[in-house]
Amino acid sequence: MIFKSRKELYQFKHGAKAWYFTSSSKPVIHNEITYHPIRGMSRTDIEDAGIDKADVDITFPQIPLLDLNGDDLQQLFINKIFYDAVTVTILELYKDDSLVLFKGRVTVPKFDEDAKTMTLVASTNETYQNRNILTRKFQKPCPNKIYDRFCGLNFETWSSKAKILSINALQILVQFEPTVTVVESIDEEENPVVTTTTIQSSLSTFEAKDTVTKTKTVVKVTTDKDTGEQSTVTTTETIFTREAQNAFARGLIYKDGVYVFVVNSQGMGLSIYRPFPYLKVGDEVFIAMGCDQSQESCKTFGNNLRFMGFPFIPNSNPVNDEIIK
Repeated sequence: MIFKSRKELYQFKHGAKAWYFTSSSKPVIHNEITYHPIRGMSRTDIEDAGIDKADVDITFPQIPLLDLNGDDLQQLFINKIFYDAVTVTILELYKDDSLVLFKGRVTVPKFDEDAKTMTLVASTNETYQNRNILTRKFQKPCPNKIYDRFCGLNFETWSSKAKILSINALQILVQFEPTVTVVESIDEEENPVVTTTTIQSSLSTFEAKDTVTKTKTVVKVTTDKDTGEQSTVTTTETIFTREAQNAFARGLIYKDGVYVFVVNSQGMGLSIYRPFPYLKVGDEVFIAMGCDQSQESCKTFGNNLRFMGFPFIPNSNPVNDEIIK
């Protein structure tokens, strides 16, 4: 029997963003988090009879489902290509004690325009075990995805800070922004030292090829504690320089834990694969160059030792001259 004092709490998370709702008629505070009531929200019984039935349907009215920043949860599901990294946790709260009823991810969003509802079908992570597993085959291009564990390139190293200048559907225009850190310290002679580190990227285009350079400049200013005289030491280090046509094509754009694939680029203009949720002009993002999975492209990253394609595999079978499939 479910007593009236029992309350259900719903946590939806995507990247660094989180939404907290409750089926209660009033806001509920638990562990310093406020869960907001959504009138008309409901769920089905949690099916846990087997790995194929470890799911639950959560239904919302088609009203703004906002987080503390005013971002709408529905925006993650309004496109044909929705974001499948939305996690769901359902808690039962009774006398300040919580019990986890369900923990999983949203697998399918459903919209009923007649009833004006949105239903999120959520499944536990164990359902991944019921999927077909892809196996690697011999192929010319590299099967790795750039910046994954097989590729080995570090996203933080190869990404650049940028600011959004304009957004037009799936077309985004950005400009590089510096990352500046200032550290105050005392040297061994007790002189005050101010160290300013600036990381800046730049892009130049020549004969249809982009050259992207990322540099690190460190300016160290030491003030003599007795005389007040200052001495400055400046060092500049090139983190990377890479030349490629449409350098950011097949790359990534990142903000608040969310990555979106960049289909193509022209200079600092990016064409993205799907709308970036809650992105607006003036936001700071990180963009990273892409790879066409060829050995030549891999070499421009200095990562050819991790290239896992077979560029010299023949196009036709040398035995019976049939196309290799």
